[in-house]
Amino acid sequence: MNWQNNPPGSLLSGRILILDGAMGTMIQRFAPSFPPGNDGNNDILTLTQPELILSIHREYVQAGADIITTNTFNANAISQQDYGMQDQVYTMNFQAARLARESDARFVAGSLGPTNKSASISPDMNRPGVRATDFATLVGAYREQARGLKEGGVDLFLVETVFDALNAKAALFALSEEAPGMPVMLSATIADNSGRILSGQTLEAFLVSTAHAGLFSVGLNCSFGPDKMLPYVRILSRFAPGFTSAHPNAGLPDMFGKYTLSPEAMAQQVKPYVEEGLVNIIGGCCGTTPDHIEALAGMVRKNQAPLRRVPVRVEEGQPQRITLSGLEMLTVREEPAFLIAGERTNVSGSRKFARLIREKQYDQALEIARGMVRDGAHILDVNTDDPMLDAPTAMREFLFMLGSDPEVARVPLMLDSSRWEVLLAGLQCVQGKSIVNSISLKEGPEAFLRKAKLIKQYGAVPLVMAFDEQGQASTRERRIEICTRAFRFLVDQAGFEPHDIILDPNVLAVGTGMEEHRHFAVDFIDTVRYLKQNLQGALVIAGVSNLSFAFRGNETIREAMHAVFLYHAIAAGLDMAIVKPGAQPIYSEIPEPLRRAVEDVILDTDAGATSRLIEMAATINGPGQQEAGTVTREAWRDLDAEERLHHALAHGIEEYLEEDLEALCTTPAIDIVEHTLMEGMKRVGKLFGEGKMFLPQVVRTARTMKRAVSILQPRIEAEKNSKTSGNAATETVKGIIATVRGDVHDIGKNLVILVMECNNYKVSDLGVMVPAHKIVEAAIREQAAFVGLSALITPSLDEMVDVAGAMEKAGLTTPLLIGGATTSSLFTSLRIAPLYSGPVIHCPDAAGVVPVLAACTSKDPVERERYFTDLRASQKRMRDAYGMAAARKEYLSPAEARANKWVPSLSLAGQESCPCCGQHRVPDDFVPPFMGVQHVEIPFAKLRKHLDWDTFLHIWEVRESREQGKIAVEDAVRLLDDLIGGHYGDIAKVRAAAGFWPAVSTPDDHILFFAGDSSLHIVLDLPMERDLLRHADGSPNTSLADFIAAADPAHTPDHAGLFLLTASSPQLEKLAESMQKRGDVYNALILRTLLDLLAEAASEALHRELMVFSCGAPRGIRPAFGYPSCPDHTLKQSVVTMLQPADELGIALTSSCMLQPAASVCGMYISHPQAHYITVHKDPGL
Repeated sequence: MNWQNNPPGSLLSGRILILDGAMGTMIQRFAPSFPPGNDGNNDILTLTQPELILSIHREYVQAGADIITTNTFNANAISQQDYGMQDQVYTMNFQAARLARESDARFVAGSLGPTNKSASISPDMNRPGVRATDFATLVGAYREQARGLKEGGVDLFLVETVFDALNAKAALFALSEEAPGMPVMLSATIADNSGRILSGQTLEAFLVSTAHAGLFSVGLNCSFGPDKMLPYVRILSRFAPGFTSAHPNAGLPDMFGKYTLSPEAMAQQVKPYVEEGLVNIIGGCCGTTPDHIEALAGMVRKNQAPLRRVPVRVEEGQPQRITLSGLEMLTVREEPAFLIAGERTNVSGSRKFARLIREKQYDQALEIARGMVRDGAHILDVNTDDPMLDAPTAMREFLFMLGSDPEVARVPLMLDSSRWEVLLAGLQCVQGKSIVNSISLKEGPEAFLRKAKLIKQYGAVPLVMAFDEQGQASTRERRIEICTRAFRFLVDQAGFEPHDIILDPNVLAVGTGMEEHRHFAVDFIDTVRYLKQNLQGALVIAGVSNLSFAFRGNETIREAMHAVFLYHAIAAGLDMAIVKPGAQPIYSEIPEPLRRAVEDVILDTDAGATSRLIEMAATINGPGQQEAGTVTREAWRDLDAEERLHHALAHGIEEYLEEDLEALCTTPAIDIVEHTLMEGMKRVGKLFGEGKMFLPQVVRTARTMKRAVSILQPRIEAEKNSKTSGNAATETVKGIIATVRGDVHDIGKNLVILVMECNNYKVSDLGVMVPAHKIVEAAIREQAAFVGLSALITPSLDEMVDVAGAMEKAGLTTPLLIGGATTSSLFTSLRIAPLYSGPVIHCPDAAGVVPVLAACTSKDPVERERYFTDLRASQKRMRDAYGMAAARKEYLSPAEARANKWVPSLSLAGQESCPCCGQHRVPDDFVPPFMGVQHVEIPFAKLRKHLDWDTFLHIWEVRESREQGKIAVEDAVRLLDDLIGGHYGDIAKVRAAAGFWPAVSTPDDHILFFAGDSSLHIVLDLPMERDLLRHADGSPNTSLADFIAAADPAHTPDHAGLFLLTASSPQLEKLAESMQKRGDVYNALILRTLLDLLAEAASEALHRELMVFSCGAPRGIRPAFGYPSCPDHTLKQSVVTMLQPADELGIALTSSCMLQPAASVCGMYISHPQAHYITVHKDPGL
């Protein structure tokens, strides 16, 4: 922003402006009395002794100060909390501004100090991830202070004595909200001779981190006397984009804490600042008085040195673009300087990192980051998008830990997420200027610009993916069109400089064998060349690992492809890439035959290039090469018949089954099944266990196996009848598996069965809603070697306990396997294992089932018993540890918890800003779109943009294989397209009921819904549960009822809503069953997973339709019954009856209140802007 024509700026064109000196030093001279409990609270004197403060201001004006700063250095809610004066903050600031105005000052600057807490530095050296405050709290405190100063009449603001850039960014964010367009001076304090501020940033990095704010001036104050500060003022003047300021101390304090540098000596030491043209504004800090300011003003008047001019361009030989910063700045110069963003701090890019983040082993996760920095990463890509994680919390916690390690924190960060709330959480944790990965135009220009402007407000750089309303760009023309359109929006409407824009034109896989993929790399490289020539200044980035997905498992081929691709892309102008640092070979050192073969694929030289590279890949045993994945389709047909069948199973190829099985016509069919085919299935099981195959592949394998057996079935029957086989069946381990009573979900169970069958276990599937006695009967009848129990909802956990008790009563000791989304090792150890004499094992996922079964059914009794002994010992340790932890937990009585209930923040009431548009959120301004119940249908086509594909990838256990994840998602999208296209009839729609009513909360935590405006006719009474855990930090014991206005005859009631929906229907259920019956297990599972996703997507879409702020952003929360905020499943009974009195939606409840069909959701709408999801902790003793 150009400030040279505003009042203070226009004066600076002709002379240096003089800032006043220390307020605290002058107050100490007068030794004033303070109100009780406020000793040392200088800011309160504005209210208790205004004459004293006004007299000090006037002394500085008479001494020659052009700018008088208000007596508000600590007048913020955070600092004033120490004195219990936080309720006086607005008044302090308003009156301080008025007093300064009365001093006849030319300009009044509202002083905003750093507060006494840091958002970047832990207050406890033993807990580096802890913070004493957070960004949102700082913003709230600064907004209140800024409002008082602005309304009191200040001309500009001075954010001073900054020791933490994140605190400063919070202040700048608050000022952009409360006082947009007003000049802001920013002044940092150097901590020591290292030249860094206390939070570790270099001065250069600090300037980069705050450059987004369009500052009037940036400067230094405090810390040193003028002589020690001079070297840093030189750096400041060299890099500052606008006016500069300095107000040093009067030297350093002596042993008695007194500042002894005289006014004359200080003026002499400041003289180089003026003679070298380093500053535009000069003043004093600690120890300075009106005499010091008078001496400085006199020295400045007499000096004839040229004034410092605001630089219009950077000097020759200096960095031309300072784009990013961590604790240190990262410079991009005019000449190409290729940057590497390390990809291993991404839960999707590193299995180890994902595990460590899930286990909260942040110190070990930090080692991965440290390794990438040592290997040459300029930037770290951080992603915590895992459905099993609270991604925003994981992002915050890891970034705080990362910020405590100077070696890692020195580099800038790339905050990577597909979820906007995760990106916001990250932006509120970083001091530096980071990259936000990513935004796109797929939701249209309004959403794109809203997010882009907020990114700029946080001082970050947007990374734009080449998506728009029509989808992903895959051609050169579409890439150029979308990137150019986004660039113009960012420059022309969002105010970004071109060099603060990063474009990602989408690297797509080549070498797949598909004709339409051949030109992807060439198109990308051509796009880079165009963008660099036509969108001057913009940076272009590539996510390189996508390129080589077709060769997953052969790292030699993959890294060669990456190196060759980067060689050509960098030559075209590519600026950055997301890769594993140090993994790429040097282009010239790749063996010439391999380099030529790879180059032919990358540059698409001819139609046979992919075939040649595939043939070469079959001869290269690179590290991590997949055992079953490197023989080409053509080559495997030359193998013998048994190996061809093994290959067909591993790749799910059914085309040649009849031919290859016929080639074994002299082998008994039973032998083919039990030896040849089962050997192939064992190989698949081994690869799956090693993480080299993924669930979609395993499901296809199972489908191929069933097809092969069906082809052989006539031969098997004939051989049985003629007794020609002469072979006894080999021993197969048999077991049963069931979803327990009250639960209808079976997706996870069916996937586990497939994995078991692929590993030669015979499984009897008892289905869903199976009561305990049926499971026990089946276990005895089938002589099961194991019993598996599955459940999704919390009440079903008690059913599992009942099954264990029933098995114990029947005298069984069969291994009992526990699995499902709500289960855990802890629950298994605490609640189930003590009730059953046999082993009880928790299996968190399908991959973990096979080694458990191998141990449980081992033919070596010593090995088997050792496993069981270790298991029981581990579970006992877990119970003991839990008992010790539980003993330390304190629970409140319901009355005590209600006394500590959540109450709205008065400081935020009517002031909290929408993160999308900045408009204030007012608690009681919600007007329901309708009253009573309405039924709606939502076409699947309208839900595409709301589908959570991360959840899909998690269910299918393919998050760590982008290639297999892509295949599974493509299959799901294909099925969705068929549904939407009417291939199965008019069934592609969600059916929903929603309603709104006047509502109030009661003192005993009930939410009452009324008919019409009358409080006499209660139509629904929902008792809410309250969190009873005593929190160490004193945080509230919240109930959802706290977010609903209390019953009060003097006030109108609040409004609340209810909703019920299902993505399934009788026709869709029959479709899934028919797929299952005809052996298409894969698509049956895809369909059921898709319906679950559509139900959640409909819940999100309906929320956004019915509960929005005026800008269109969703408001409030939609807690579902049976989840942590509202764990009582039984509340569904009255809600389901109320919303579908005539069974219009076809939704029923099981005995444990599970919604049926499974792809259904039921919950509430709560509109309060400060409402948030909670976890209800129950007292286990009640």
